[in-house]
Amino acid sequence: MPFYNLIRNRLLEAGINLESSDLENSAVIEYMVFEKADCLHGIHSKPLPGAFRFIGEGNNPDIRLEPNDEPELPRSFFKFSSQLTSMASRSALHHTLIKFFDYFTSARLPIKQGLKHTKLFNFYLPNNEIEEAIQSSTLYQAAGSLEGKGLHGLLKLKKKLERYEFCFPKSNNFVQLLQNRIQEHVERFLYPKQIEQHNTVLQRELELQDAICGQERKFNESFLELGLKLSSLIENKSEEYANVARASEKLLINLSEARRAFFATNPTLLRLSVFKTHCMTHIEDAKEEFAKYRQDGAWYSELHPFFQGLIDCCRALVGIVSALTVIPAVLVEVYAPHGFLGTFFQRLKTDSLKKLESFEHNILDDEGVMRELETTLTAQFI
Repeated sequence: MPFYNLIRNRLLEAGINLESSDLENSAVIEYMVFEKADCLHGIHSKPLPGAFRFIGEGNNPDIRLEPNDEPELPRSFFKFSSQLTSMASRSALHHTLIKFFDYFTSARLPIKQGLKHTKLFNFYLPNNEIEEAIQSSTLYQAAGSLEGKGLHGLLKLKKKLERYEFCFPKSNNFVQLLQNRIQEHVERFLYPKQIEQHNTVLQRELELQDAICGQERKFNESFLELGLKLSSLIENKSEEYANVARASEKLLINLSEARRAFFATNPTLLRLSVFKTHCMTHIEDAKEEFAKYRQDGAWYSELHPFFQGLIDCCRALVGIVSALTVIPAVLVEVYAPHGFLGTFFQRLKTDSLKKLESFEHNILDDEGVMRELETTLTAQFI
């Protein structure tokens, strides 16, 4: 297969001769496209093939193409199955899906399916994007010429190669051979003390990237919960729901664009400030319409017990933070002037508004994702 031949020929440049079957039985292509989408942060100590599997080139009438897609463009299949996932948790899996399809906007899913049907599906990626992912991958770069990459870039390549150790059987040590190749190249030009200093800087950089990724995952968890809640409103075609459906769709689009704009770039305190302002503005814009909404079956009567409101808020936050974190956070919201007590003798908050405030609290409050992001970014300058 051309993709595997491309990888095999590159490894030959580094003196590594692998059989085509070794590559085909590995998850190397899956890892490379995941690395391209910056999705490897959540994958530790286990191989990837359980969740995602490269199938090969072909056509599938169940895969929908957009009107502006080129039907003659060569594409290849990947298969996804959440039942065989190597991810540590459902939330990690959902975060990875969001991040993956955020990057590969050209990916095409089966008709009548989407990210909320995540048990089993196939999807297309254009072959040219797969090839680009292969050629830009750590593995491919490490097997080529090391000249002109700079010390920091070389040491980063060596460190990132660790992710590919789970791609192949333990008996195959060619990843270690590539790491040794980089180390030997570096030692030709620098003293051990210089290498150690650069490694310290690199370790700090990678820790920061992992911390940012952790906060992105928290944001995506909250975004997904909100999206699942609002999807029923968006899909409702009755006139009664028209305004709240439009408000829901607008909110999700705006939050998604703000999320992409921040997390897809090198995060800075200025970008964080803009991101936070955008999120707060979009949420406030939607609140007025959400407060009017009364969902049949989910609306709690005005006489509903006080503690049911606490349970409802906690339920909205399941999968986002641990129960020990949720309970104090909800109590703070309850006793705030604009919270539950402030409206107790007027009207209970609607289910959709509660869900929105759960999202708002988890992202924007003093102990939320924004504050943790700000703390992480500020640490760069200490």
